[in-house]
Amino acid sequence: MGWEQFRGNAAAVESLRRMISAARLPHSLIFSGPAGVGKFTLATMVARAVNCLDPEALRSGDFCGRCANCRAIGQLESYE
Repeated sequence: MGWEQFRGNAAAVESLRRMISAARLPHSLIFSGPAGVGKFTLATMVARAVNCLDPEALRSGDFCGRCANCRAIGQLESYE
């Protein structure tokens, strides 16, 4: 499980993945754009990657999708 699930804007996804694996995230991230482009999905994936408890996944900038944190964040339905 991981970033390969997100389709589109590969440059932004790869940039986020590198920042997470290097533990060099900015203090805030702004996800903007028209409805339906994946802002919430990408923000949820970033939250999973940052909070994942699997050390192997963290080193690669990915998330496991199995730990308690990944599952809890994955239960979020939508922002609305």
